[in-house]
Amino acid sequence: MLSPYAGTSVWQGAALELRTVLTDGFTVDVSTNAATTYSAAGGAVAIVAPNRVSAVSPGTATVTGAFGGATSSGLAITVSATPVTASALTTTFPATFSGLPGATRALAVSAVLSDGTRLTDARAVAGFLAYGASEPAKIDVDTAGVATLHDNHHRLVTLTASAQSAVGSATTAANLEPAVGDVDLGETSGVPHPDRAPGEAFTMPVRVNTGGQTLGAIDLTVTYDTALLTATGVTAGAGWPGGQLESDIDDAAGTVHIVGAAKAGSTASGAALHVFDIAFTAAASKTSDAQIAGHLAKLVDNTLDQAPIGAPLAPGETRAIVAGAGLLDPDCGAIVPADVRGNANGDCGFDVADVSFVLQYLALLRTDAELAAWQRDAMDVDHDGQVTVADAVFLLRVLVGKFRFVSYDVSAPTDLAGPLVVAVTTYDAAGAANGDRTEVEVELGSTQAPSLVAGSDLGATTSGRAYGAAALGAGAFRLEAGGFAHAESGVGVVLVVRTRDAAGATADDRVAAFLGTPRVSALMAFAPVTTFDVGDASAPCASSPCKNGGGCAEVDGAFVCDCATTGFDGPTCEVPIDDCTPDPCNGHGTCEDGVNTYTCTCTGGYGGEDCDTPPADPCAEITCGNGGSCVPTGAETAACDCAGTGFGGALCDVEVSEEPTAPD
Repeated sequence: MLSPYAGTSVWQGAALELRTVLTDGFTVDVSTNAATTYSAAGGAVAIVAPNRVSAVSPGTATVTGAFGGATSSGLAITVSATPVTASALTTTFPATFSGLPGATRALAVSAVLSDGTRLTDARAVAGFLAYGASEPAKIDVDTAGVATLHDNHHRLVTLTASAQSAVGSATTAANLEPAVGDVDLGETSGVPHPDRAPGEAFTMPVRVNTGGQTLGAIDLTVTYDTALLTATGVTAGAGWPGGQLESDIDDAAGTVHIVGAAKAGSTASGAALHVFDIAFTAAASKTSDAQIAGHLAKLVDNTLDQAPIGAPLAPGETRAIVAGAGLLDPDCGAIVPADVRGNANGDCGFDVADVSFVLQYLALLRTDAELAAWQRDAMDVDHDGQVTVADAVFLLRVLVGKFRFVSYDVSAPTDLAGPLVVAVTTYDAAGAANGDRTEVEVELGSTQAPSLVAGSDLGATTSGRAYGAAALGAGAFRLEAGGFAHAESGVGVVLVVRTRDAAGATADDRVAAFLGTPRVSALMAFAPVTTFDVGDASAPCASSPCKNGGGCAEVDGAFVCDCATTGFDGPTCEVPIDDCTPDPCNGHGTCEDGVNTYTCTCTGGYGGEDCDTPPADPCAEITCGNGGSCVPTGAETAACDCAGTGFGGALCDVEVSEEPTAPD
């Protein structure tokens, strides 16, 4: 059924799929083949593209496709006058919005509609969505869903898309890049000037955009609030080309004056050339937010003409820096840093700086004593109880969309009937619940196969059994099962979260296991992220005492193992059965034991599966003449003995002439 979008004059459309069966039995998709044609009867829809229809008016229509002289059966389409509304919206936007003032970028908005369909690009439906921004003076969003960057901001800006009662939001950091001739201070991703711990020593990088010219000389003054910071020094940045550098941090309170003349003939340039680092120490306690700013008195290139970089500055004239200005020591407003997934460094959001923070922690440049408990939790993103390089890799893959943040809850069955419920929610880098192109699998370390209420059975594994969790939408997945055969304790749960790219393909670097399973890599052991008990953990069979696939039954309060068909024996099916005893090879071969089988290697000419076929008589096919006799020479060979017959040859059939003897 197709309907109009609520509040618009736009109707839903549909993509047509046409398949043909060739004479050799193969099925081919010819939906968009140049030779394929479509027709619509009834007037309710129109063919608007090679394989797309759009609703025109309420009613019904029948669509047929034709290819290679064959015509498909008709597809009935109903067009309703009742508008569809948005049930849920998902808004995505880069974690950092950087660029020059006036830079633009469109929001990405997908919608789940009231008829259950999904609109992947809701922004494309004119008039369907309304947009807003929490700080329109810093970032605003127009009626087409395009955001414009105006200024830096010390807190994350929330961008929203709404339709009817549904709202989707994303947060981003407004962080200006320097124009030609401008200076940037602070971070290039996230908020420009992140929060600092009381007493924390840190460096603030200073970058300049030379616009393709070589840096010759710079005269820069940076101003700050001494109630918040104390400047402790200035050093050359990684991009400083060498030459003479001087600074003053003591002459005027709250002022850092830096002058530098590059080495003659040097060619350093760049859109964000890292020229200086200013060292600061944060105040012991925060008083209020305050502005950091600055101005340039000189910025020229390294040519003989000493041409200005950016707008020329007359003697005594200064130019305020734009990209570097902003508020120091920000708080996060309504955002609680502990609630931001992946927020290792404790600022207001998750970005690549958090990955850097993890690497600093692993290099022992940061200690546990410096961290809040929630920061360590944010670093242990793979839920294995420790912080390793794998966590840094995980965070990077979340940033590029290959991995998802994951939260989970396992509700153990109260009895054998169940239910067992494994609930998983996946989140994208912006922290939004997002299940787009995401699959969740649950592997249980149990040989039992309970009945499924939600999810799909993926079959037995070397560690138990795997299931596909049902996708509920908005990043939620659920596996529900019941009807266990017997009590069992310590059933391990492994979660596998897999994403796919826009073409629907996946790869090894899109698969995350919590914590490990041979299903993902043969090098992994089965390592559950949590365990649970089924029924009474004290029941005789609860500990799965029967090994090697043996069945367990409770008899008179004790367990009894059924080892039939396992190839093992003993109380717990732990003793391998020697299938070579007694000798199945009948003394005519060697026996190699297997599981429920054996293999005979026959000797002495014997054959057959059990070496019970005697060797053939090698004399059966040989006839020795003239009284000669057949004598076996091996298991399969024989020869004629012609002694005393007066004949020779292979078959004693050649007369032998006796030599006359000399008289005495």
